[in-house]
Amino acid sequence: MFIQEAKSYGFNTYAGVPCSFLKSFINYINDSSEIDYIPAANEGDAIAIAAGVYLGGEYSVVMLQNSGLGNAVNPITSLLQTFEIPILIVVTLRGDPSASPDEPQHRLMGEITTDLLDLMKIPWSW
Repeated sequence: MFIQEAKSYGFNTYAGVPCSFLKSFINYINDSSEIDYIPAANEGDAIAIAAGVYLGGEYSVVMLQNSGLGNAVNPITSLLQTFEIPILIVVTLRGDPSASPDEPQHRLMGEITTDLLDLMKIPWSW
């Protein structure tokens, strides 16, 4: 399971914004006594929380919906990358052009999510 594997690498704190695609994942983390979950008001806050966790000596995972990735651009490029703060980001892919149709508001971000990650020089995989 992803969570146990991440834990074996020292990822014990998760921060994120609620997402229906991540509901079961977030509920599992929230119910765990071994993992800390810090809900964030927005994606930029989740990135900042993760940076603070790292400065406190631990690793963290940020969970967010791709529609909110734009909200995280500045904290990723100006904070994480500038100060070489490592975090693991789990991004859902709402509006994936190769999947069945999603809500219309997710269509554009679904098309450009991987391009946006590439522009920020963030390595990614499915």
